[in-house]
Amino acid sequence: MYPTDLRRTYRLLAPAGSFVEVGAFSPHYRPGREHRQWNREQDAWPRIGYVRNEADFLAFAERHGGDRMVCCGLNPRSQAYEGPWGYPRAARESEIPASRALLLD
Repeated sequence: MYPTDLRRTYRLLAPAGSFVEVGAFSPHYRPGREHRQWNREQDAWPRIGYVRNEADFLAFAERHGGDRMVCCGLNPRSQAYEGPWGYPRAARESEIPASRALLLD
């Protein structure tokens, strides 16, 4: 990953005071309830987070970019969302007007 490109991406996506939703996706992930055990054993669950500054954005990309595909929401989020298990979750379609992702490779 190139820090200069990541900084430019963050500045493009992050109006002041907003959250940027970030995700890191394993190539080993298998969707569906029947694959929960597999995903647990392979540590293949998606990693979702929210960042509000450039340093945290860079840290997330650096932490996950080596073995996962790192994506970020193109639309700012007004808040960070959390699932019932206490971890960050992706915003639902109904919580944002449009949903797109940008691949950071």
